[in-house]
Amino acid sequence: MNTDQVFQFLELLASEPSKNAKVELLEEFLEDETFKKVCQYAYNPHQNYGVLKFDMPSVVLEDGIFEGGSWNLLDKLAARDLTGGLALELIQLHMLLLSADSQSLFLRILKKDLRGGFTAKSLNKACPGLIREFPYMRCSTMVEVPLDKIDWSDGLYSQEKADGMFVNIDKVDDDSPLMITTRRGHRLPIVVREPLSVGYQYHGEALVVNSMGLVHDRKTGNGILNRLLKGNEEALAEGEYVTFKVWDMVQLNAPLSAMPYIVRYDQLVTATKQCADISVISTFQVFNKTDAESHCRDIIEAGGEGTVLKMKHGFWKNGTSREQVKLKAERDCELLVVGMKEGQGKYAGTLGAMLCESSEGILKVSVSGFTDEERDAFWENKLSSEPMIITVRFNETIIDKQKNWSLFLPRYVEVRHDKTEADNFETIHAL
Repeated sequence: MNTDQVFQFLELLASEPSKNAKVELLEEFLEDETFKKVCQYAYNPHQNYGVLKFDMPSVVLEDGIFEGGSWNLLDKLAARDLTGGLALELIQLHMLLLSADSQSLFLRILKKDLRGGFTAKSLNKACPGLIREFPYMRCSTMVEVPLDKIDWSDGLYSQEKADGMFVNIDKVDDDSPLMITTRRGHRLPIVVREPLSVGYQYHGEALVVNSMGLVHDRKTGNGILNRLLKGNEEALAEGEYVTFKVWDMVQLNAPLSAMPYIVRYDQLVTATKQCADISVISTFQVFNKTDAESHCRDIIEAGGEGTVLKMKHGFWKNGTSREQVKLKAERDCELLVVGMKEGQGKYAGTLGAMLCESSEGILKVSVSGFTDEERDAFWENKLSSEPMIITVRFNETIIDKQKNWSLFLPRYVEVRHDKTEADNFETIHAL
């Protein structure tokens, strides 16, 4: 299979409405080494090409397919051996040598969006282990773990729920900078050196501090971090920097070791003591439901999102843990964008609202709350076939006039570049 044929097979996948059928087709196509290589270059979370905007050439000078030079150029872009104007010039020259289909494929790899209507999860279903996935421990809700059913006798840790971007921080050795990756494994391209304990992965959130020393709100800060992830080296303004609040640490490649949280927390305090830009999240001990709710209320009144209760005996696990419970007033959920509705009046010709659903389609809601810049940007890219997950903030689940489950006061928060699946209705209803 050459790259023209890979492009044609991607178009076939995009036209297939059944997820199961897509996986079956992927199983067949991934037996071809060129198709597999294209998928790896597009969806390897550690491989980003630093190209924010690039248009297709207006002409085709030759009718070529990918050769060694194509892959070599992508490797140099990913390694940042080529950046800026020189990178764009070499991309332009190289694409002139490709056929129209291979040009389109090259551009899709640069944008890390093959537009085939599938995700890395689908690829791993078809070919286990093809794309690296990253374990993550989620919190339970108060519905799943009622506060009056908790044993408070030994006390629990009550931690502020940070309002930034989740990151894994790997300390591989004393000589290399920290490897900082998102929940989906995309590497944050900043150089950070801190005297953490070697051989551990630290879990926390990245926050952006402005030139006045104040932490940006979630929407602003995560917007800056997402621009950094996409290769915009000037995303941080003068005087701005990234800081990290961490709450856990596990051994690299051995997160399931039987070490209770009270031990991990004490190690974390010691490991971060000499760090400049990495610190432990604000933590208190509480011994009853009243104190836990009071701490949560104090955080919310100070402008925070809420708190997370953590049981001292809790072990780390990949998945939802019943040993850590989130408390919050307003609630956030992740929904799949299934359509975009044009605005009216002054918003005619741009985005009016996003039509969103839970993962199984039980909950349906129209979401707004965008800035003018966001409206224009989303509307311009409304035809993208790549699934988009957004965070929606709401007050409660309701039944709408059409007798469907919906949300009361839904407000757009951000695009979740680190997620590929929406929450299901049961999860949202339990928040």
